[in-house]
Amino acid sequence: MFSKSILFASIVMLGMTPLAAQAAGMQAAPAPSPYDGFVSLAVGGESVTDSFSGNATGISLTGAASVEAAFSNMLGFQGDVVLQSRNQTERSASFSNFQGDIAAHGFYREPGQFLVGGFIQAGSDTQVGNGNHFNEAGIERLYGGGEGQLCWGDFTLYGQAALQEGSDGESPLAFGYVADVEARYFLTPNLKLDGHVGLDHLDANSFSDALTKVNVGVGAEYRLDGSPISVFAQYDHVHRLFDNGFAYNIDDNRFLAGVKFNIGADTLEERDHSGASLKPVTFDPLFIVPQD
Repeated sequence: MFSKSILFASIVMLGMTPLAAQAAGMQAAPAPSPYDGFVSLAVGGESVTDSFSGNATGISLTGAASVEAAFSNMLGFQGDVVLQSRNQTERSASFSNFQGDIAAHGFYREPGQFLVGGFIQAGSDTQVGNGNHFNEAGIERLYGGGEGQLCWGDFTLYGQAALQEGSDGESPLAFGYVADVEARYFLTPNLKLDGHVGLDHLDANSFSDALTKVNVGVGAEYRLDGSPISVFAQYDHVHRLFDNGFAYNIDDNRFLAGVKFNIGADTLEERDHSGASLKPVTFDPLFIVPQD
């Protein structure tokens, strides 16, 4: 039932974008580039402090691709694919998480002014600990919600909110919501600074277990003038509160650096105002906690 609710809400949001275009009654802006996108590769490290079982360290490798296509001056679609491998070590134990996500966004946009739209996203995860699969069926995830963007000159405010569900592929395991707000500022057309605050909450379907996560992060991206190559770096602090009869906390400090190959837009700011400026939901694999 919850999956159907997510899909219905997302379809409504996607379907409202043409209506918004008709209702706006504004003069069409000059046609943006018919497509925009990028391919990226990033490596990261993390340090985890667990009030229940101690400390851990980890590394990650993430590949991503996004493409945006404009159907008209104002209506468009964006698709995202993200693949990630993460490994964590705690004392003599280690576990790895392999995940893949695909997202589809539909939106109405006034380039350089605002955007409103909806999205759906599906993901799958497999976790392995000391060579053993914790859950051979893996974890299947589904998201659906809305998003928007406001631009004031060199400053952009982006927001996203969605319902989410996790399952074992056959029956729901948990449900909840996610929300994220991101501010972006362009010091130059090819130098972007950003900061974001996110909230993620999950309730187990059959138990009283719950997970609440707060994420605060900052980042920067620089594109070489006249080149399709850009480099980026990001820092995130993630605080999680698990409640399953007794509460305990996990704090995670993450660093990420990577490179992008860009197509379409000539600058980062042009992408933000009229290209692939939307984001997929970021999943936290520590929602799945290995058991001894």
